[in-house]
Parts: sequence; structure tokens; C-alpha cells
Amino acid sequence: MLESSKDLFYIVLAFSVFWVSMFLCWVMYSMAMILKNANEIMHEMRERLRGVSESIDFLRDRVDALTQSVGYLTEHAKKSFKK
Repeated sequence: MLESSKDLFYIVLAFSVFWVSMFLCWVMYSMAMILKNANEIMHEMRERLRGVSESIDFLRDRVDALTQSVGYLTEHAKKSFKK
């Protein structure tokens, strides 16, 4: 089986390469999971920001409608008080 120290070296080298490759696979898997979680967080943040933006737009439209109504009322009030 082991005829020389060179054979032992090759066995140790094979185990070392195996464990290094296993470690690199584990690191790549961990990085992929981290990137997946980051992508999910970014998607959730986009959805929340879209909701906030829609709420702000809704409030802006309501305030614009209110200010137009108040503008019409003040103009009619001015006309009625001038007479």
C-alpha cells in the first residue's frame, strides 16, 4: 500500500485538497445565502417605499383639492363682500 513517503504525501495532499474544496463550497453557499437575504430585504424595502410614496401622493392630492376648494370659497366671499 504505502511503498514510499511519496505515497503518504499524495494521500495527505488528496485529503487536504478535499477539505479545502469543501471549505470553499461552504463559503460560496454562505455568500449565496447572504446575497439572497440582501435581495429579499431590498425587495421588501422597495415595496415599503412604494407604499410610502403612494401615501404621500394621495395626501398631496387631497391637500391640493382642499386648497382649490378654499380658494374658490375665498374668491366668492370677496365678491359677496364687495357688493
